[in-house]
Amino acid sequence: MRIQGFRRFKDMSFLCVLRPKYALAAIKKKLYNANPHIAVFGLQVLESCVKNCGNLIHEEVGTKQYMEQLRDLVRTTNHDNVKNKVLELIQAWAFAFRNSPKYRAVQDTVNIMKTEGFKFPALKESDAMFSADTAPEWADADCCHRCRVAFGVVQRKHHCRACGQVFCAQCSSKTSTVPKFGFEKEVRVCEACYDSVNKSTTTPGPTTAATLKGEGDLPPEYVSSSLAQQNQAPPRKTEEELREEEEFQLALALSQLQRVLPHISWLVVFLQKKRTATMMSSAAASRAKQYSPPPHTQNQENGESDGEIEEFVAALKGQVEIFVNRMKSNSSRGRCIANDSSVQTLFMNITAMHSRLLRYIQQQDDNRVYYEGLQDKLTQVKDARAALDALREEHREKLRRQAEEAERIRQMQMAHKLEIMRKKKQDYLQYQRQLALQRIQEQERERQMRQEQQKQQYLMGTMPSYPMHYLPSVQQQGYPPGTVEGPPVHGQFGPGHMVPGNPYAAANIPGTQMGAYPHYPVAAPPSSTMTTILVSVV
Repeated sequence: MRIQGFRRFKDMSFLCVLRPKYALAAIKKKLYNANPHIAVFGLQVLESCVKNCGNLIHEEVGTKQYMEQLRDLVRTTNHDNVKNKVLELIQAWAFAFRNSPKYRAVQDTVNIMKTEGFKFPALKESDAMFSADTAPEWADADCCHRCRVAFGVVQRKHHCRACGQVFCAQCSSKTSTVPKFGFEKEVRVCEACYDSVNKSTTTPGPTTAATLKGEGDLPPEYVSSSLAQQNQAPPRKTEEELREEEEFQLALALSQLQRVLPHISWLVVFLQKKRTATMMSSAAASRAKQYSPPPHTQNQENGESDGEIEEFVAALKGQVEIFVNRMKSNSSRGRCIANDSSVQTLFMNITAMHSRLLRYIQQQDDNRVYYEGLQDKLTQVKDARAALDALREEHREKLRRQAEEAERIRQMQMAHKLEIMRKKKQDYLQYQRQLALQRIQEQERERQMRQEQQKQQYLMGTMPSYPMHYLPSVQQQGYPPGTVEGPPVHGQFGPGHMVPGNPYAAANIPGTQMGAYPHYPVAAPPSSTMTTILVSVV
């Protein structure tokens, strides 16, 4: 597992020249791993990238933000080996970039960490020797850098790949390889760079001391010494030594080829991952009912494209293997690579395929960005749907609460109306009782009045008519006139007998005798039936 992880780190570091941010982001994930060994391996890969990938990776590492991340890593980690490795790297970078103001943040970080009390390990200058030569940036001008002729419609400008200056066609008519920048194919260079490159690459044959002295390539002490007079040609090797050297070079070439091939196989793995991501994204897009091409057509196009890329990768891998074997063979036999037409042809083929490889990589990156965008959109749709469901549930809960409130208010109103109706009913019943009592009282008064009238009528109907000359005796007794009441007349022999001295015999007058008074009707108390009626009304 560790070997596979280290190989993945190497594959990521291979992209440092093209995409340094992507490579540093991949390395950063391993730096914060809980396993200290993985973090140390990540720091080793980071050190290798900084040493071999030139200014592009230097500009990303030398920023204040990245230095702050390394500071936080030193503060938060609990492993001493990780902390010491980070301090060693920061100190080596500060020493290497001490003369470059662009990377001032590295030196400032070292000074701040020293004031905070961090102890840095002893510095080794060999650890800070990682400056890689990169092609210079192209300059821009309106005239030739050498002959100062102005550029126009006819006079076109050209750039020297060795120094980056702009020249006219006459001053940059020569082509040459630039090994220090990795240009194995002949590119356009100016005359000065052509002379310097060819002067440094040509190997002089056996010359005399006078010729070397005239050229001025060697110091006078060496020319005047006896060593310069000796034959400088290397001794000839025997056949057995040549065979052993060739076998050694072949084994070395195979080991180096094994280190180179993962960079080619990385593209195959990358394409397989992209194909899987493409299929997953297309399936998710179809589930989300978004617009997408027909599945059969899309799968067919993807299959054709993937087959074409796989064929191209296989062809490129074969060309690289042949090229590496040829180079190692020439190196072991002492042949000049510049004179080998096969090597030049293979190099031109690989160079032509390199642009196509970059195009495929860019295409896969664009597809990855596109499908990641689709995935983000699907996530947004899912979040929006969840938010909509939450809003719908909230709306339904609000409607339910409103319905409950309306039902409660309706019940309260009904209860209030029922209470009002009960009060009205009680008032009406009270009114009915009062009316009944009034009717009973009126009936009682009418009955009493009828009884009085009947009594009067009875009395008027039973009173006798006496002559008027008999009435004074009554008035003399003190009784009011018109009444029949008076003291009864009792004789000696009882009622009805003549009183002595009275010429009139006592007549039996009805109603004047004891016990013979008329019976007047008296108002009787209310009957039980009337009492029952009153109780029922109340």
